Amino acid sequence: MKTQNILKLLLLTIVFFETTLSSAAATPAPTLTFSANPTSIAMGSTSVLTWSSTNTSACIGAGGWRGPEALSGTFTTPPLNSSTIYTLTCTGLDGSAVTQNATIKVTS
Repeated sequence: MKTQNILKLLLLTIVFFETTLSSAAATPAPTLTFSANPTSIAMGSTSVLTWSSTNTSACIGAGGWRGPEALSGTFTTPPLNSSTIYTLTCTGLDGSAVTQNATIKVTS
């Protein structure tokens, strides 16, 4: 009887760990594509940021912009008088994060 209980416990433990490992491996890593167009502008001009993410739950801007952003979209910058770096960080469904920068150079 004790041997059977030990075997059942061992089997349950193996099944639990296998299920845990399988579900962790099933969550894909987040991806992010982020760019500015154009990347070089005359003083007082604007640029358009475009981004798309997959396997993410939230995105937040930093640098030239601040705050939550959609998981994909576009943003037209205000007229820029100096070169600006826009940063976008998206949190993945697996808990990791991916960050990319878009630099807009302002020429005189």
